[in-house]
Amino acid sequence: VKLSPFYPHYGIPVPFSPSYTATCVEAVWQGLKVFEGCDVDTSLFSNDTMRGLKLVKTEDIHPPKTGISVHFCVLSLMAMQK
Repeated sequence: VKLSPFYPHYGIPVPFSPSYTATCVEAVWQGLKVFEGCDVDTSLFSNDTMRGLKLVKTEDIHPPKTGISVHFCVLSLMAMQK
């Protein structure tokens, strides 16, 4: 089970955010997920139960940010590389 993205290893670095770490890989993903009218949620980086996640309809989800203060989204960066 230690290979699971939900397993709380603690100290997982948040990409492009040097002063932030998370409990697990899934906490990073959930914290950087952006919804309509909402920004990143750094409180999810310390979530080791994966309870209280941001869940809304799919059309409200925007691509996750690459870091806390980075204004480009992952898909925007991928598009620029092509």
